[in-house]
Amino acid sequence: MYLAVGLAGLLTVPSVGAQNIALGERTPRIKSSHIRWLNGHTPEAHTYTYIEFIHSKSEPCRLSSERIAAIADNIKELNIVVVTKEEGAALAPWVHTLAQGTSGVVVLGDEFFDRYGVRYAPFGVMLHKRRAIWFGNPRTLNRELIEKLTTTKQ
Repeated sequence: MYLAVGLAGLLTVPSVGAQNIALGERTPRIKSSHIRWLNGHTPEAHTYTYIEFIHSKSEPCRLSSERIAAIADNIKELNIVVVTKEEGAALAPWVHTLAQGTSGVVVLGDEFFDRYGVRYAPFGVMLHKRRAIWFGNPRTLNRELIEKLTTTKQ
């Protein structure tokens, strides 16, 4: 009996992540009055936006965010938004480096996590004009895929 209940729980886990996101569809809207930008820095909007959901104390989140930010530096129509449930004072120092230029950090972003259905971090969503063109584990994103996503006609 316990094994059957355990297996049923495992089989439902993949559908939990990103349950509010569908490829090609508009992503959930967040009221701008609910967005708290780290250091008050709002990144300039571009045609493509990569959103990464993180926890700043997580090493996989740090590695993922830094790697994708380095790739995005060479793609002029892509900005990065990092979302965390933490507040500014609780953030690990590395997160502050992402609150500049075309990147921004949303703090106290619980509403983002909830509206997007995100249950684990890191988790990423690539948008083209607010439509999801990719989502999942950021470890699967590399330079080639990011360039393809941001140059293919949507």
